[in-house]
Amino acid sequence: MDIEKLTKDQAVIISGFTGILCGEFSDFHADVEKRLGRGVQTFELADKKFWNETVKPLYASDFIEIGTIDSKAAKAQASSNLHYEILVKSIIEHVDSHLENNFIDNDPFDRGWSAAMRCVRNNITRVSKRKDLANEKN
Repeated sequence: MDIEKLTKDQAVIISGFTGILCGEFSDFHADVEKRLGRGVQTFELADKKFWNETVKPLYASDFIEIGTIDSKAAKAQASSNLHYEILVKSIIEHVDSHLENNFIDNDPFDRGWSAAMRCVRNNITRVSKRKDLANEKN
């Protein structure tokens, strides 16, 4: 399967929003410091309150933006790449299977993972609706 690799910026954004490191830690750490406008000690990143209240909000809008595909770009990509529809369906099935699992309510990781999966699912739904509207217009 021929999958496009994330750019460095995309990896940093995904890391910042989900808490799952994609790419190099040094790239992510430098970006957090740049966005906050101050130095950040690595131990601060392990603090859940700091992460949820300070780091994650810095990346929320960028995370949503990279998950949203322009309808013209989506149409061009879908027509030139038959794997696009299969990939979307695969992602939906994967995300939905995680959402169906019963997560332990007291486990912050499970709650965070569930929230991230709901966000991804909402973005997929939003993109699908945009695509359907674009197809209706054409």
